[in-house]
Amino acid sequence: MECDTEKYKIPAEENIQLFNAAKCGDISSVKNALIKHANINSSDKLGQSALMWACWNGNEEVVKYLLDFDAKQRYEKNKKKQYNFLNYKAESKEKYNPLFCLIMSNSMQSRKSLECIKKIISNEEEFEKNFSLLKKEDSFSENVLHKTVRSGNEDILNFFIKKLSEKKLLKDFIEKKNSSSETPLILAIKLQQDRLAEILIENGADILVSETNSGTEKSISVLSFNEGKGNFQTFLIVMKAKLKYAIEEEKLNNKETERKYPRVDEKLKQELEKFNAEKYYWNVYNKFSSEEINSPDELDDDVYKNIEKNFFTLIQKPNMTDEDIMQTKQLVYKRPYLLQTSTYFDRNRNEKKSALQIILENGNIKLFKTFFNNLNINNIPQVSPGYSDYLVCAILNNQPQIIEFLLNYSKNSPSLLTEKIMSPIHNFDPDLIQNSTSEDSTGIPLVQFLRTQNLYENQELLKKTILYYKPQFSNTNYSRQIYEEALNHRNENLILFLYESSKEKNDFYLIDTVKSRPIQFILLEKKYYKALEEFFTNGNFSKRKLSYTDKNGKTFLQELNEHDIKIREHFINVLQDMDFITNEENIS
Repeated sequence: MECDTEKYKIPAEENIQLFNAAKCGDISSVKNALIKHANINSSDKLGQSALMWACWNGNEEVVKYLLDFDAKQRYEKNKKKQYNFLNYKAESKEKYNPLFCLIMSNSMQSRKSLECIKKIISNEEEFEKNFSLLKKEDSFSENVLHKTVRSGNEDILNFFIKKLSEKKLLKDFIEKKNSSSETPLILAIKLQQDRLAEILIENGADILVSETNSGTEKSISVLSFNEGKGNFQTFLIVMKAKLKYAIEEEKLNNKETERKYPRVDEKLKQELEKFNAEKYYWNVYNKFSSEEINSPDELDDDVYKNIEKNFFTLIQKPNMTDEDIMQTKQLVYKRPYLLQTSTYFDRNRNEKKSALQIILENGNIKLFKTFFNNLNINNIPQVSPGYSDYLVCAILNNQPQIIEFLLNYSKNSPSLLTEKIMSPIHNFDPDLIQNSTSEDSTGIPLVQFLRTQNLYENQELLKKTILYYKPQFSNTNYSRQIYEEALNHRNENLILFLYESSKEKNDFYLIDTVKSRPIQFILLEKKYYKALEEFFTNGNFSKRKLSYTDKNGKTFLQELNEHDIKIREHFINVLQDMDFITNEENIS
């Protein structure tokens, strides 16, 4: 997943800089690399471009800059072409593209994601005179509607439905089956995305479609019930849609044998009996079957409404009693699908939240463990857009016990991990941090961990978190921001641990400047002598760098003269042993 320098040989250094900077949201380095003629289409060996990584990691500023930079080059037609134009048709080996990355990423607020989606589509239409991105499918035959259903984002789904309608493509897209025989509606129902299922149905998705991939044919009503484990809201939406069509048909045709949408659903009834469905499922089915019911709204069930209302009222209590916790656990044990829904709407933040996220933010570790252990690992509700995953959410909400629980989970059960729970490559939307400024805001979880005093002071947890995010350290632009934050803490042990978690002559050892200032001067000024020696012996220090001058106009050796004689002699010997200086140079 590192920059493919074999493909883009000239200039390799600038391409690597652009690629790494785009991945971690380092906008200044992106600008600098493009000025130096980096290839805007730089990618890794899987074909995942700098733009795709910026989209996936939620780096809105970088995404918009790359698109604007490309637009500027195309507008300046009279000038000699000096840069590569952005390749909108580029895709990875799995046939992913920037648009899919934007849709599926959870590292950006919904509003920003939609802005970037609109921009990339409009740019392609303007410059390429087509809309190929909109029509693309991945290697699993999934289109933009499938991907949006997987993202769980209502605003983006509504946008694509409108866009596809304008292009006269909606009918084909909404009924397209992926390689698992799933239309967007089937997928929405299986993922318990009740609101998205409702939007698709309202826009003409076929409710008679069945899933046939598993060897047995399953209607959408059977899929929504899901052996009694389904989200009741999804079940209710499906049954309301079936009843709406049944009523409309009854008004036109009274011959029951010819009805396309009958009020009898024998296969669903068999499922309800087989899995001993709860009362409210039967209430809905019995009403649906009754000729006396003439409106879909009459299917609403007060029993379930009260259960759900009671559940979300309990878990939002700031100080839950033991009795509250016991009652909540009993609700979850009996109805685990309550955890799959995101019905609670936080008006203060204008976002939907799952039960797991609410408990995480409240910091109730006992209840969090209960919820987590009762989740369907294949159907985990996402955190609100911008947080990326539950580990990032725990860091942003300063929940050390939950962070530790998740880190231990990832260590002991790596095969069960999904990106919705946690991923070491996830960033977050910096706007989630209140009072952050554009100058120092960052979406890197480890940097935010270091900025949270309560977390930073927990040394064992700090080490575990640093090691968890280790896969990102090879990205110099990413690790430089961590290194800079570590230097701000005036703690040499932290710098030494970063070196310890780095590979020799790699990762943190590769960082030789912070804010344009050479590392050797910073370490010397802070009197981090052990770290300085590690940097000399294991880093990529060279004899040429000894001639660099600091802000005071002095070389490293001149700065060293102002320190304790033992320290000075020690580092003189270190540099001599490494053949960076000779005896004569030392005397002079």
